[in-house]
Amino acid sequence: QQVVAEVAGVPFERVDLEAGLDGGFDGRMLQRLGGDFCKAHMVLPLRIEGSRAVVGAIRPDDVFLVDEIRARLNVPSVKVVLITAGDLRGALEMVGEDTSEDADLSEILADVDEADVEISRSESAEAVDLEARAGESPVIRYVNYIIQTAVKEGASDIHIEPGEKKLKVRFRIDGILFEMMNPPPGMSAAIISRLKIMADLDISERRVPQDGRIRCTVQGRKLDLRVSTLPAGYGEKVVMRILDTKSINVELEDLGFDPQTLEVWKTQIHQPHGIVLVTGPTGSGKTTTLYSSIRQLDKNKLNISTVEDPIEYHLDGITQTQTHEKIGMNFAKALKALLRQDPDVIMLGEIRDMETAHTAIQAALTGHLVLSTL
Repeated sequence: QQVVAEVAGVPFERVDLEAGLDGGFDGRMLQRLGGDFCKAHMVLPLRIEGSRAVVGAIRPDDVFLVDEIRARLNVPSVKVVLITAGDLRGALEMVGEDTSEDADLSEILADVDEADVEISRSESAEAVDLEARAGESPVIRYVNYIIQTAVKEGASDIHIEPGEKKLKVRFRIDGILFEMMNPPPGMSAAIISRLKIMADLDISERRVPQDGRIRCTVQGRKLDLRVSTLPAGYGEKVVMRILDTKSINVELEDLGFDPQTLEVWKTQIHQPHGIVLVTGPTGSGKTTTLYSSIRQLDKNKLNISTVEDPIEYHLDGITQTQTHEKIGMNFAKALKALLRQDPDVIMLGEIRDMETAHTAIQAALTGHLVLSTL
């Protein structure tokens, strides 16, 4: 972290979590910014120095965020320091109940009625207008609220985790998990059952993992939610990956590359052969980078194919193949079959094993450009 701070040109500080509101960080400023704002933007107000607010952040180089913080706090200037993700998460969880904007369940359910959300179980099924369902079970509206909030906060994943005494809902934002809300424990089984119904899963089967998909429209945005359930000690845990169809239309210039790195990347993806790998933590944008990259290529002059598990976004003019492990159609086997289809560019969703890695390298050495992640 010290190295990151030096590169960003800001000081690095640790937050005294034991002191908490008594000196570790500023509770009044935290309330003014709002707990949801701090969680979404990964910032923590620490103290006031004269007329200047000192704010800890994980991304200290976000100039626009600094301007917004200054406006919200109504202070002349803001000094940004780098803090660790663990300190930020610990501080926000410590005061989560006091700063949460969604502590009152009745207020939450009342607000959800105003949102325009549609969810359908399959592409052929008629979308269900959830706004018209305001008079139905609070569980339906609470699930809608969770999804809407995740989309609004820019989350890549939603984690719903039953515990002994409470149900945790966490969002992964920019690769970091934040605890965002705690639904009433009595709603745990009902919330998970509702999600399983929406994903067309077997709600009576709680002993084995299940995978499904929810297609929905939230405030005019078409989304796919990839749903995974896993039996755990206090009930089924549910994780949903949010796939926004708009993200595949993001240009490489908008992904955060510095100009020099962007030019290197563009040069590499236009090579006639070789292998280019994208690495990073969950939710960091690896798949988005690959999709944006193959959109830069000339589909009319090149045979571009992908092997994915699952196919996250459908692209025009590109052959996309999904793996099926249960019938033996894994990445390695699909890639070998694809090599007989005269491809120019191959995108592999992930290199998971030695056999796939060996086949990918052989493809790169025999005149194909291979793009993948690790």
